[in-house]
Parts: sequence; structure tokens; C-alpha cells
Amino acid sequence: MRCFSLTLYTILFLMLPLMVNAQKTEEPDVIMTDSSIQILDPVSQVPDSLKREKAKDTNIILESFSNMEKIDVDYKKIEEFVKKNPKGYKDLMKRFLDNPLSLSVEEVVKLYYGYPFTNGYNPNRVDALTKPTRLMLSGELQGALDVCEKELRKAPVSLALLEKASFLVHELKAPSRQKYVQRTMKLLSALMASGTGYSKEDAVKVIYISDEYAVFREMMGLVLSKQEFVERRYDRMTLNTGNGGESIILWYDTYLMQEWRKKHVR
Repeated sequence: MRCFSLTLYTILFLMLPLMVNAQKTEEPDVIMTDSSIQILDPVSQVPDSLKREKAKDTNIILESFSNMEKIDVDYKKIEEFVKKNPKGYKDLMKRFLDNPLSLSVEEVVKLYYGYPFTNGYNPNRVDALTKPTRLMLSGELQGALDVCEKELRKAPVSLALLEKASFLVHELKAPSRQKYVQRTMKLLSALMASGTGYSKEDAVKVIYISDEYAVFREMMGLVLSKQEFVERRYDRMTLNTGNGGESIILWYDTYLMQEWRKKHVR
């Protein structure tokens, strides 16, 4: 079986600014404990024939994060939009599902960071990614895609699920389902616009821990060497290329997840 090369993602990262300009002119999953994050990492068990080839030039992707025009992600304004204009949010979601390329980056930012203010959001689910991964381990790629599609109905803006669905679509040669790739790249544009990840103050904002992994491991080919949970809000990831290269520090802001847990986890 042919491996899915990360070169494709590198090219798509480079295309993102062009996609944005065109618009203008026209969980591995985790369990939170009191002191740390326990990572459930089924993807590391995927056989080599199904693993993504590491990106040859991670700096290209990191530069794409730096060069992306930044958007002020105002959680209060987004919450107000979702709660006072539920029809407007529902319309955004429908467009995202039917025609993802029709959304601007600003609209995708509203969609992604607005999802935690809906009743469907639950960042604590630990089975959404383990189910399709088990099927992939047994070579049942069509079954894995079917499960991804089912889970995406519950978590339509999960970057990790969309990335996995995009990989499976590629392996199964199912061009009729290319919207998964389009949705993946649109969500990436929102994350890239939220911060560079180079510092705590400019952390990349995420609504699922698994989305952190989808970016740095599945798409950038980096290996996690250390993870720290800072101020009960930020994930500080120490990453490397796995070949003795320099370590890279990426910061993620998990504020919306922590706020949800305060209200729903006893």
C-alpha cells in the first residue's frame, strides 16, 4: 500500500495564503487529571506502511504559520455570535460541510472557536480516534473511513478526525470525498491565523488536544520529546524531527477546553 507523503501537506500549507487571498478578492485523545495530561496514543501503533512520511522541510510549514495574517480570536465576541445568532452559526456550519472553500478565514475562525459554545462540544471523548485507528491497524481502511464519517457528525470541526479522513480518502482513492481535504486545510488556516506557536503569548489556539497532535506530528512529521502543561491552560511542546536535528518549541492555548471542563467535569 502506498504511503501518504507529507509533501502534499507541505504544498497545501504553501497554498494557504493564496487560498485566503482568493477568498478576499471574490484527539490522540487525552484524559485530564489534576496534575497532568495522560495521552492515549494509538496512532503510534499504526504499521509503517500506513505512517506518513516525515516532511522533508519542517521549516516551510513553520514559516507558513509565521507568515499567515493573524486574526484576533476574541472568545467573548465569538460566544456572543453563537448564542445570539444560532441561525448564523448553523449557516456557517452548513457552508463548511457543503462548500468549505466558500468560507473566509474569519468565518472559519468563528466556526472553529465557536463550536465549544454549542451543545455538541465535548473535548473529553477518548474513543473518536481510537476506533478508526484500530480498524486501520487491521487493514480495514473503508471501515475506518466509515467510522471517521460517523464521528465527524458528532465533532464536525475536529482537525484530527478530518486529517485522518483525508488520509483514508487518499489511500482509498475516493475523489468524491475531497471535501475532507478542503475542510482540513480550512481549519488549518484558522489555527495558523490564531498564533505562531513560538511563545505563550502567541500560542496556537485549539479546542481539542488531538488537534495539537494532528498539526505537529501527522502534518509536520515532528516527534514529541516533552510536554508541559503550563498555568493550567497552555501546552508547551518540545518537538524534534527524530533524526538528531534541533528541537522546536510550540505553544498551544487550551483555554476553551479548560473552561468547558470547569463547567462539566466534577
